[in-house]
Amino acid sequence: MLVGLGLEGLGVGVLAAVLAPGSSVLLIIGILVVYGLGLGLASAQLTSTVLAPVPPAQSGQGSATQSAVRRLGTALGTAVAGALLSAGLSARTDSLTEQAAGFGQQLTDSAGSIPPAQRGQGMDPAVLDQLGLVFTDGARIAMAGAAGFLLLGLVGALVVRRAARAAAAD
Repeated sequence: MLVGLGLEGLGVGVLAAVLAPGSSVLLIIGILVVYGLGLGLASAQLTSTVLAPVPPAQSGQGSATQSAVRRLGTALGTAVAGALLSAGLSARTDSLTEQAAGFGQQLTDSAGSIPPAQRGQGMDPAVLDQLGLVFTDGARIAMAGAAGFLLLGLVGALVVRRAARAAAAD
């Protein structure tokens, strides 16, 4: 589980550091593979660790509780990441030109469903570059926040492991 959390944090942290409008797709895929390996290692072990002390007669309740808490964490994590993305986007919108800000406002007003005729066709490439930079910066802030929470999880897992070893030694 510790290796998994470490790989997840490393993947998200590196992604936050290297993400740019011109980032190579292969680079991003490689980073996400590291993150995915970590997720797979941590998730499977976490479920086993949580359910290990649960008596067999209560394993259904324990599994349901663990699943509910995992889903709650996913929902909260998504909300926090979305809030960080929104904060990052709004922090950079002051630097947009009037044309880029207008396009961004149309996107916001339409909840992301701008008609095909307005999806950047005929738009100045510099404006599209501005919008790409603003979105990338917002995504970097969201990734950095996720890396911070994964680091907290890793520290928590280390504390739990140390306490379990101390209890076993007594």
